[in-house]
Amino acid sequence: MPNWCANRLAISGTVENISKLNGIFSGEQRLLHVQAIAASRKMFFAGVGGLLMPTSACVYTPFPDLIQGTGERTIANTAFTRWLDLLSHNVELTDDISLEIIELFRLTGLSNIVWGSINRTKRCKMKVLFNQKRFDWTGFFTQVNISDFWTALDVEASKSDYSLSSYFDMSLIIPPRLAVEINGFNGGLLSGVSSGYDDSCLRYDTKWRGADIDLVSSSAEGITIDYDTAWSPNLAVSEQISMLFNCSVTHYFAESGCAFCGCSIFNNGVLSNATCDELEYSDEENHDGYHDIVGPSYILNNMSHFGG
Repeated sequence: MPNWCANRLAISGTVENISKLNGIFSGEQRLLHVQAIAASRKMFFAGVGGLLMPTSACVYTPFPDLIQGTGERTIANTAFTRWLDLLSHNVELTDDISLEIIELFRLTGLSNIVWGSINRTKRCKMKVLFNQKRFDWTGFFTQVNISDFWTALDVEASKSDYSLSSYFDMSLIIPPRLAVEINGFNGGLLSGVSSGYDDSCLRYDTKWRGADIDLVSSSAEGITIDYDTAWSPNLAVSEQISMLFNCSVTHYFAESGCAFCGCSIFNNGVLSNATCDELEYSDEENHDGYHDIVGPSYILNNMSHFGG
């Protein structure tokens, strides 16, 4: 398990933009990318099984078995062909792209296909893929029934009210990439495509892109939240918040396990000040046998805890 870095964001901006951020932090924002990812995983299954084929000859180099030949120009195959183009470009799953993928999935008609009705040879091909990506795609180490998972993807792809209360999904700030989501957190499926882990570290500055949040304060023109991230502060996300919402973001962070802390201030997407320090400890042990954190003062005055 990682050390946890404690973060506090103090954000100030216009009433309109603070209201939008409140919607993100409170879980009111619809998570369209979650639906698009579920739809895409099912279309990937269908391509491997030969249920869907592109309408013209092409190759998907990162995973050639995704394309089992050229299909007739049906509505379903035309939709799949467009989705393949999006996958090939590893597009960011913005709301517009996510809505397009959800519609393409509807056009494929995959939700009308029962697992048991699929040709056994095609099911076997898809089962090999499922066994390889079972944990990344389901989150379970234990055996999961592929028939249930096939149906569950339909439910998740069509769940229009999908949201998470008091959860900071950083994908709402920096959209995830389609091919990365197919490749999964641990990767190893698509050649030349980043794993979810590598992508998160590179683009979000932390291992996981979600965090439970505590609301410290909120007003019409400002909001302050606390949350923890794995190993390091997600400064790239704060920079993007500041740019997208034309606001000021002061990002305090501390990680007592490695004894570092700091503060970065972003104004309208521009870093205006950055401080990085070591945490300061008392000379004497407290009654529990630990040394108390006694500085720097800007951390003591602005953090509810210090990670670790």
